[in-house]
Amino acid sequence: MKYNIIGMGNIGLRYLQSILNTDENYEVICYDISKNFQDRTISFLSNNNLSNEKIVFSPSLELLEDNTDNDTIVILATTAEKREELILQFAKKTPKLIVSEKLVCTSRESYLNLIKELNEINYNDVLVNFFPRNQPFFKELTRDLTNVAGLKMCVEIPTLGLACNGIHFIDIFLWLSGSYKYKNQNSFHIDTYEQKRPGFYDFAGLIEIESQTNSSYLRLRDNNSNSEQCISISYNDKHYKFYMFDELLVKSHKKDSYKYKLNHVSQYICREIISYIEDGKCYLPNIFDAYHSHSVLFDFIEEYNLGKFKIT
Repeated sequence: MKYNIIGMGNIGLRYLQSILNTDENYEVICYDISKNFQDRTISFLSNNNLSNEKIVFSPSLELLEDNTDNDTIVILATTAEKREELILQFAKKTPKLIVSEKLVCTSRESYLNLIKELNEINYNDVLVNFFPRNQPFFKELTRDLTNVAGLKMCVEIPTLGLACNGIHFIDIFLWLSGSYKYKNQNSFHIDTYEQKRPGFYDFAGLIEIESQTNSSYLRLRDNNSNSEQCISISYNDKHYKFYMFDELLVKSHKKDSYKYKLNHVSQYICREIISYIEDGKCYLPNIFDAYHSHSVLFDFIEEYNLGKFKIT
């Protein structure tokens, strides 16, 4: 396997960790605009008892692009503002696969243009990393939710952001409900706040949507407070309430509690990549399906004129 990783922040390092923990033969080239990314990466590897013998640190994006061919897996762990341009730039090299972090784009216009351009060059192999899809509890739910109408999902994600983290739950709702056609029921914007990374922002507020096909409903709220993060899901006569930290604590309708160990990017991403390459199947959505969750967020951004803010 040949991997090119663009963006060596915290998420990029976790992709690298996943690659280094596989039994596959691999080559890895890493690039980041930060001047000290090589030192930071070597320090991360040392702290996690990982070798850097097979890693090449590219001094420029152009050199990494020149090393991309149809045997290469390209991983985009940059900030969102660069992803549309990078996806198109590398798709023209027809790599084996591109894996992008979310948000793929920060505006509807950009995302629709990206889809148009990919269709024009007939390149479809782009996956988007939504981590809840690889959590055991949600996988189990999908097996129980075939043709279920009236799924109700309520999410409280205080100070985690409707854009950076809320989109994960929009995606999981659309996936579990089996419907990508929805109507907006209600929304409001509480606040826009700067993230830990200077110059990047996220939003607090409320998004409520309802499926147009099976009466499923999502209520997603970031109230910019220190209240408890909590997600509840109900359908038919079943009710689940859970909390997502290092472990996923699930309280079921049977009054039982279950603990699921969270699968982190470093644990599942290479498994998903290999499954897609070998079988054409994995839990991550392709870039065309991922548009639906982005579209819900774009509705909110457009309604409250939030497109001027940079989202990581």
